[in-house]
Amino acid sequence: KQAFRLVAAELQKDYAIDELRGVVAAHRKKHPGDPLLIVYQAQLHVDDEEFALADKAFTKAAKLVDAPTLDLFRGARVTARYHTGQALEALKDIEPGKVAQGDPLLAAAQRELGLSAGREYAEALRRAITAELGVERNANAIRAVRKQLVGGN
Repeated sequence: KQAFRLVAAELQKDYAIDELRGVVAAHRKKHPGDPLLIVYQAQLHVDDEEFALADKAFTKAAKLVDAPTLDLFRGARVTARYHTGQALEALKDIEPGKVAQGDPLLAAAQRELGLSAGREYAEALRRAITAELGVERNANAIRAVRKQLVGGN
């Protein structure tokens, strides 16, 4: 069972859905009563956009698995609730994750978001300047220059 937990978690993290599906099926044959099967099956229902089935399975799993395990599926649980018209219930029932003070993942996320926001601001500024100056693209001239640079016909 521990091997299933490790392998399934790794496949989920890597979004290897087809492989996860196979591992879940194989584990179900040997350990049909393992509560982790319910959680991973719920995840697969979300991946298959079977949101009502996913929500039902997550609700059942919440009574059978520990909170840290259920936390690994928070995003899928919220997605299932959202797509079944229960977004407000998701906010009420599914606790947000906790980030420890000084968590290096938080710093990495802040850096990545900062870079992404910077690129978006630069692109918005480029579009605004282009619009303000009335810049128009001349497709024929661009093709001619490209042809000249590449040396083709």
